Amino acid sequence: MHEEATVSERNDGGSPPGSGGGPPHGDGAQRAGVGGPRREGGRPPGRGPERGRATHPPRSPAGAKATPEEKAKAQQVVERSGIPLPQAILVVRGQVTLNDVLKEMLAREKVEKLVKEGFDRSLAGQVAHGRLDLERARRIQKVWTTQNASFHSDRMKDLPVGAPVMVSLFDAGAVRGLVQDVSRYDLVLRTEAGPEPVTVKKHDIKFYCALGYADRVLASVGRDAEVAALGLKASTSLADRFRPEDALVLQWVPSAAPKRLVLRDGDALTGVPVRIARYEIELDVGDGATVCVLTHALLRERPFV
Repeated sequence: MHEEATVSERNDGGSPPGSGGGPPHGDGAQRAGVGGPRREGGRPPGRGPERGRATHPPRSPAGAKATPEEKAKAQQVVERSGIPLPQAILVVRGQVTLNDVLKEMLAREKVEKLVKEGFDRSLAGQVAHGRLDLERARRIQKVWTTQNASFHSDRMKDLPVGAPVMVSLFDAGAVRGLVQDVSRYDLVLRTEAGPEPVTVKKHDIKFYCALGYADRVLASVGRDAEVAALGLKASTSLADRFRPEDALVLQWVPSAAPKRLVLRDGDALTGVPVRIARYEIELDVGDGATVCVLTHALLRERPFV
C-alpha cells in the first residue's frame, strides 16, 4: 500500500528534525516530530507584528530639548491632565493630541489588568486597543492553554532546511527526504532518487512526520474499504475539503481519547489528538511517534470516527 522511495536517513534515530531549537512556552514541536523555528503558530496567542504589544505613549524625540516656554506650557498640561511631562511637551508642540495620550495610558492600564486576570500579554494588548473582542480573546487563550499551540499553527510551514521527513502522497506512497524549501503551495525535498530536488504539491500530501517516526507511523495506517471503493484522490476543490473548528481542540485534546481519521483514498490513521489546527491535525500514534495529517486529505463527509 505504501511504496517507499528510500532516501538518506540522516538523523533518523527518532529525534524530531529541528528539535535543537525549542519553541517558547514548551510548545509541542518536539512532540510533533516536525519542530524548528515557528512563526504565528508557535508564538503565544495573538502575537504578531505590532499586534497585541502594548505601545507606550509617544516620547519626545531624542535631542529635541524643550524650550523654557514649552516646559511652562507642558507643566500646565501635566497639572490639568496628569500625563507625564515628556508627553505633555509633545502635546504642546502639536505632535500628538492630549486625547491620544490619555487613550494610550488607559489602554496600558487595561493591558495590565487583563494580564493580572491571566491573559497573555499579546492578547491583552489587542483587546485593550480594540483590535480583538474580549470573548474571542478568551477563546483563543483557552485553545492555546489547552494544546499549547495556536489553532492556526502550521508545522509544515516552519520545517527547517535539512529536516529529515517522510511525506505520504496520494498515488505515490511514502517519500523520504530532506527539506530544501517550503513555499505556500509546495514542499521541496532532496531524495536519493537523483541529484535534483523533488517538488511536491502540498495538496497531494496526506500526512507527514519526522523521518525517525516513519516506520511507526506507516505501520499504524489502516484501511477503510468502503471509502477506498469511492476511488477518491487529492481534492482539487475547496468545497471538497474538511476544515475543523477550534471547538474540536476543547473537545478532543483534554480527553486524550483516540480518534480515527479517515482520508479521501480510504487510508485511516488512529491516534490521540495532541494538536488541532485549521490545516493539520497532529496525532500521537504510540511509542512517542507523532504525525501531522493535513485536513484537506480527510474525507469531508466523514473525516473521523
